[in-house]
Amino acid sequence: MKAIVNTSVCAMYKAPSRENTVEDEVLFGMAVEILDEPAPGWLHIRTHYRYEGIVSADELITDEKLVTEWEALPKKVVLHKNCCDVLSVPKVQGVHLAHLVRGCLVAPLGEPENGWQKVRLPDGREGYLFSGVLGEYYTAPLSDD
Repeated sequence: MKAIVNTSVCAMYKAPSRENTVEDEVLFGMAVEILDEPAPGWLHIRTHYRYEGIVSADELITDEKLVTEWEALPKKVVLHKNCCDVLSVPKVQGVHLAHLVRGCLVAPLGEPENGWQKVRLPDGREGYLFSGVLGEYYTAPLSDD
C-alpha cells in the first residue's frame, strides 16, 4: 500500500516512538510504501530510494483515492528557496495553508500569473506560492553519467 507525506518534514524513526533515533526524513508530497504497522498510530515505510523507518501515521495520507490522484499529477519541487508558504489567495495576506522546505513537492495548476503559481497539495487543497521558488522535478537521472 502507498501513502503520501503530508507534513513538511516527516522524521523516520528506528522504532515507534519520537524518543528513538531518527534514521532519515522524507518530505512533503513524496510517495512512500507502507510495509506494516508495528504499533498503533505508527507505520513502517520504505521510500523510493529504499530507506526504511517508522513514521507517525498522522503525517501520511493513506486514502487510496487521494494517493492515486496525487501520483497522476505532474509535480514541481521547492528548489530556489530554503522555505516557502502556500497561501489561500495569490497575495501575502492570504491564509497560511502549508509551510514547505526545499525538496517538498507540489502539483502546479495552470501557468504562473503575476508571479504566483496555483498549486494542489496532496490532501486536495489548492493554494498559491511564489512561482520563482519552484524548479523541475525529475524522477529519473538526466544522463547515463
